[in-house]
Amino acid sequence: MYSLTSEIAALFARIALDNLATHYPWQLSHVLDGPADVRPPEQLHPAFHTSFDWHSCIHMHWLLVSMLRRNPRLACAREAVARLDASFAPTAIAGEIAYLRGPHRSTFGRPYGWAWLFRLATELERFAQREVAARGWAAALAPLVEEIADRLRRWLPQATWPVREGGHGNSAFLLLAAMDWASVRGDDAFASQLRDRGLAWFGTDKHYPARYEPSGEDFLSPGLVEALLMQRLLGAPLGFQTWWREFCPKGDDLVFWLQPPHLAGDDDPRLVHLDGLLLSRAWCLRRLAPDAGPQSEAFARAAEAHLHAAMPRLEAGGYARRHWIASFALLALDD
Repeated sequence: MYSLTSEIAALFARIALDNLATHYPWQLSHVLDGPADVRPPEQLHPAFHTSFDWHSCIHMHWLLVSMLRRNPRLACAREAVARLDASFAPTAIAGEIAYLRGPHRSTFGRPYGWAWLFRLATELERFAQREVAARGWAAALAPLVEEIADRLRRWLPQATWPVREGGHGNSAFLLLAAMDWASVRGDDAFASQLRDRGLAWFGTDKHYPARYEPSGEDFLSPGLVEALLMQRLLGAPLGFQTWWREFCPKGDDLVFWLQPPHLAGDDDPRLVHLDGLLLSRAWCLRRLAPDAGPQSEAFARAAEAHLHAAMPRLEAGGYARRHWIASFALLALDD
């Protein structure tokens, strides 16, 4: 059985630091408004310009902060603090906000980058409760997170339908992360808005067709992430279990969630998403198991099976996997 041992925590911290020191290759998602917008990543994104792309850079900051909060005596703690001091410098965060407020960038990072920014901010808020340095980091990041939260508040009333894909567009993954941030900030009005939209999107879903999962490039299970969100919104066990009885896949369909998918290839940037799927399924299955009624034992066993298939591959392959996969491993082991 895998757990977040001190050895694995040290490995995760080292992976995060290595990725945050890697400037290229870099994947740019950038709308040019003129020749002056042709600039290198560190000028466009003063805080988050490493680890292949903007959202993965935020992944890795979340991973590093998470490891430091859980184990302040990490061997690389001094290096980690220096890295975070640089990323969360107020001038760097101001540069990120300036980028977002540029022309044609109202949807930049939505929803996946927004989700990870909420996760990072939540982790910093928790860390700040006992660590002076983290208070400064959280305060520096706060204006950027508020910018994203305001955008989400304005967007949700316009979003009649959710995106149910197993990739970057997944709506349930965003709401889960935003709910955590609203909770730690004590923002009841935002939490209520998120809850209302989540229930409108998913509250009447029935007989989920799990046999359609996975798609060939998924790193999330749309059905399991939806169920995890509804567990959060409805409360366990009674509210969620009423919804779950209607939503749970019927007959043989459930098997498609319980069997780890076969993986092939270590370097195709899209196919390696399926390694993330193993870990995100393990995260969802383990969290859902206590409240899944007749499926509880099967979910707990399946969570372990997915972990055992994924963890030996954590450092396999090239940068296409290494720049992001450890953050999903932490979700699976610790959330």
